[in-house]
Amino acid sequence: MDTSLKNEHPGVLATPDSTKTCGCSGTLAVPFLGSPALHETGTLELRPSPANRPNCEFCSPVLVTWNQDIKTGAIQFVSAALEQLWRRPVSELKAGLAALVRWAHPQDGHALQSLLQGGGAGTAEYRILWPDQTTRWIRTVRVPMHDESGNLVRLAYLSEDLTERKQAEESMRVQKFALEASANGIVITDIEGTILWANQAFSKMTGYSLAEAQGQCPDFLKSNQQEPAFYSAMWTRILAGETWHGELINRRKDATLYTEEMTITPCQNSTGQITHFIAIKQDITGRKQLEAQYLRSQRMETIGALASGIAHDLNNMLAPVLMCVSLLRGTTSGEEQEKLLQILENSACHGGELIKQVLAFARGVANQPMLLQPVRLIKEFKKLVDNTFPKSIQITADLPATSQTIQADPTQLHQVLMNLCVNARDAMPHGGVLSIALRDVVLDEHLCALVPEARPGEYVLISVTDTGAGIPPELREKIFEPFFTTKETGKGTGLGLTTTQAIVRAHGGFIGISSEPEHGTQFKVYLPASPENAPTTHHPRSSPELRGNSELVLVIDDEESVRNVCMRTLQHFGYRGLLASNGVEAVPLFAQHADEVAVVITDMMMPVMDGPATIKALRSIRPDLKVICTSGMGADSALFTQADVSLNFFLPKPFTASALLQMLSDTLHNQPS
Repeated sequence: MDTSLKNEHPGVLATPDSTKTCGCSGTLAVPFLGSPALHETGTLELRPSPANRPNCEFCSPVLVTWNQDIKTGAIQFVSAALEQLWRRPVSELKAGLAALVRWAHPQDGHALQSLLQGGGAGTAEYRILWPDQTTRWIRTVRVPMHDESGNLVRLAYLSEDLTERKQAEESMRVQKFALEASANGIVITDIEGTILWANQAFSKMTGYSLAEAQGQCPDFLKSNQQEPAFYSAMWTRILAGETWHGELINRRKDATLYTEEMTITPCQNSTGQITHFIAIKQDITGRKQLEAQYLRSQRMETIGALASGIAHDLNNMLAPVLMCVSLLRGTTSGEEQEKLLQILENSACHGGELIKQVLAFARGVANQPMLLQPVRLIKEFKKLVDNTFPKSIQITADLPATSQTIQADPTQLHQVLMNLCVNARDAMPHGGVLSIALRDVVLDEHLCALVPEARPGEYVLISVTDTGAGIPPELREKIFEPFFTTKETGKGTGLGLTTTQAIVRAHGGFIGISSEPEHGTQFKVYLPASPENAPTTHHPRSSPELRGNSELVLVIDDEESVRNVCMRTLQHFGYRGLLASNGVEAVPLFAQHADEVAVVITDMMMPVMDGPATIKALRSIRPDLKVICTSGMGADSALFTQADVSLNFFLPKPFTASALLQMLSDTLHNQPS
């Protein structure tokens, strides 16, 4: 290589094997910074740059130089471009190396100082301060210059302004940080859909790391929940340069499904050609579940409104049935007739209880617990399922003669047994054995440590066991979730076990489950015992106490069958009766017999003039009037607030003749029920 020195304008560095032509000299020349081979040889040739070609790229501010004499240390040459770079006059730049260090950024002066003090090849990146204190990034390369004998005679310094590049790098760094910090998954693919980059949110969403996803097509996330036409339409849109937005169901690494909302935007180069796709993904599984739950809740509200609307009519239908049973008992005899009457009464009672349970679930009404003996309740429940479940299912009960008492709502406990037994029945479509057992247990601290909900103490354990298909292990954790069901559409709401667990927890208990596929399932319901309270036996008053003494009772009800059966019952048990179908009929009738009427029995929901308005009208005539309110809506209805009546004398429909007589006796004797 020719290593001769030419000092006219040593601002261009070149080698004979360069591949770029300098417009100033017409010779082959390249900037030092653009020719990596020069780093290895360290040998350079300085080419002149004519003053009449000021726009030569080698004389531009991108690449500027100065020369330093080795012997004297003086700066011999400074290119004009360096003046533009440092924003200092050439005369000041030639003043000495100390001046250059002084104008460097305070934190980077040492980097420039080290570069200027060295004798071999070197590179430094540092900041300088312009006179107006603007900061600029500079990269300077130190190149040793030798004479023909190989002696080091000069040091050439080539500087490049890196400010824009540094700013771009910082901008890219911040942008990358923002992409990584994004809560949404971000994926960049090439035109073929191959994943080039993905952020941490994508990994968290899918379970796949960037290393696992990189180089793959997003097809590995497919769950086969979408038809091929779905993906075809998506690709047609994005390949046309349009943004696509939609929802799809994908599969995580652990095989669970999730719903994602995705936006795919095509990226185009300067010629308009699509080069990449950017996909923004958001996991909306939770939102979709909430939406579904909200829709189900709305449906339940509709069911609640419907149940409230029909409860009155249903209870009106059941009330005459129950009262007729009492009347028939007085006119018929025989063991077989008594059995039939008992079945009729039990069915009507359970029908009324189920209506109350529907209302309680739909409207969130909590019933009041009472001290009860679970043995008797389970025996009554077994009679019901014996008569209603398929004969292919054998129902057994392992019950002691007596057990600990519990504080429980009998209707809700009945619902718990019904839900568990119905599930057991459905698990045995071809028949099997359904076993109900009861026993007293004591849980110590060691056993309770295994069950977070349990507390040490005495419990009554009710177990319901079937010989059905069993529950797969992967479903056991989900069976108590609201609206989860494995039954076909229309055959299950997914609320049975959820309601059962809620009732048991409300009573201070908990539920255990053991199941094996094809080996049946056992549910264990633990309810706290109440041994400190001796079971109270209710002794109903004798018939003479419940019979009337010709008292006059005004019955107001829009259901004719209820009115007629009430009248028959009252007359049969020593009362006199007046009947009215609504408040408009009742007010003038009461006015005629105001001094004689002992008690008014009025329904709360009636056409023309409802219960609250009727009560106010009657009490405007006689303020001390005793009123018994009846309704199938429950005592929490707003109708009772409007009527401003005491709930001590409320008779829920449907009611038996004995309940009616008991309520009349309590009201007449001012004994709140």
